[in-house]
Amino acid sequence: MSFIDPIVKAVTFFKFLRPKTFVYGSFPQSIKSPSVTLKETQYSGLFEGSDGAMYVSRTVHCKKYVVFSDGQKAADGETAYFRYEPLVWEMGGHMFSREKKKKGGIEVTKHKKSDYIYCTSKHVLAPAGKALESLSYGDEDEGAFPGSNQRPVDTVGYYSEAYRLTPGVWAREKGHSSKKATDFAIACGVSVKGRKAYHTPMLNGLCAAPSGKSISKPAKVTAGEVLWFSAKKEDALKQREKTLKK
Repeated sequence: MSFIDPIVKAVTFFKFLRPKTFVYGSFPQSIKSPSVTLKETQYSGLFEGSDGAMYVSRTVHCKKYVVFSDGQKAADGETAYFRYEPLVWEMGGHMFSREKKKKGGIEVTKHKKSDYIYCTSKHVLAPAGKALESLSYGDEDEGAFPGSNQRPVDTVGYYSEAYRLTPGVWAREKGHSSKKATDFAIACGVSVKGRKAYHTPMLNGLCAAPSGKSISKPAKVTAGEVLWFSAKKEDALKQREKTLKK
């Protein structure tokens, strides 16, 4: 091991602690404050709050009761309301493409760095397979990331690589392993340990714990889902500048 390896790991670690973020789109996240009153809209299940925000209703699914971020409690089967809020994304590292070339009669695989980076939602949003259902965009989001589609993390073949401190060549995205669950996700049954959710199971049937380690899926745990998309780094930085100006 080179003497510089520990330094590289230390730099990687501190960058990992403070990933760059930007907002794009919206998603129901925080529990409604008791002081906010709601009125129905023309859209089923969607409510307008006295604070000017939009809310969505959700039947709480848990063993007995859950405690939300502001201390409110809700029992299994009760109806709770969650505020649509700007969705925060974390910027990861560059994506790589594979190229196969002949060198001296031997086929060699090379990895070429692209100008696209890997972005993940900052929080666990919903149970596995459900995050895309509640994702929405406003007029201000139009054209920010042309050609990019949001996808759930469990469709990524190299999902486990996302949780390593020094990822392999193919997946150099940062290891955003310790993501907290939103109030909405908790109400949907996403299990929380130490206020941090288990992520969506990997393709091999395992799941990632808050520590980032691969473990067998615990009994009675509903895995949470993190969204991701690839974007040109310059577009992500522009969106970050817009976010900082707000």
